Parts: sequence; structure tokens; C-alpha cells
Amino acid sequence: MASIIPPAALLCSAILLALLSPATPTYLGNALESGTPLTVGDNLMAGKYNFSLQHDCNLVLYHDQSPRWSSGTDGKGKGCELVLHDNGELIIFSDKDDVLWRTDTGGANGKYSLVLKENGDVVVYGSAVWSTGTFTNTTEGA
Repeated sequence: MASIIPPAALLCSAILLALLSPATPTYLGNALESGTPLTVGDNLMAGKYNFSLQHDCNLVLYHDQSPRWSSGTDGKGKGCELVLHDNGELIIFSDKDDVLWRTDTGGANGKYSLVLKENGDVVVYGSAVWSTGTFTNTTEGA
């Protein structure tokens, strides 16, 4: 004789499964506005470039899946997030609110944007206060 599972039990099972499933990386376009965090697994994309906060808390810029730049914070925390503050400074915080990395570029409060450009440079704009310095001239034959 087959047993029937009550609908409430099915609903509870579905919710539990959703909560325990690994988070899907979030594509946020190519820009991050001040006050909006970039959390583990999130990434910015532009062309063949990907700027991602990895699960080991390392912030990495990739070109065609090859690393071009990193914050050097791999293994220094867990549950990290990158925050662009209202003063233009970028900070990576661990889940314990420890500062793992920062740009030390804080200025006047205002509205700032972190932008991954098509040329692979990552820049904080308000006025440019920080950059990865990874711009490459792609002009061939020059």
C-alpha cells in the first residue's frame, strides 16, 4: 500500500532543499554602485573580462579565465564581501567584519561607481580614485 505524503511535508522539503542548495553566482553587469556589496560568487563582466569575489575571499580579475590581478586575500577569511563605500574606498570584509584588504583611497562622501571596463581596467569613478592598472593597448600593428 502506497503512503501519501502530506502537502505541508512536501512544501517543507522543497524549502529545505532550496536553502541547502549552493548559491548561484550573480552577474551584476559591469558596474557596482557605492553601498552595494559584491558578495562571494558575484561577478562583474565586460567582454572577455570577469571581476569576481571568490569563495576563498580573493578578489580576482580574469581575462579569458586567466588571472590578471588579485587582492591577494585568498584564504584570509570566509563569507567575505567587497563594499564600495560612499567615500570611494573599496574594502573586503570577512564574515567577522575584519578588514582583509582596502584601497586606502577614501575621499569626500558622494556617489561612486566601480566599473569593469572593456579594456580590462577596473576603476572607481566619482573622479577616478583607484584602478587595477591593467589597461592594455590592443591596437595591432602599431
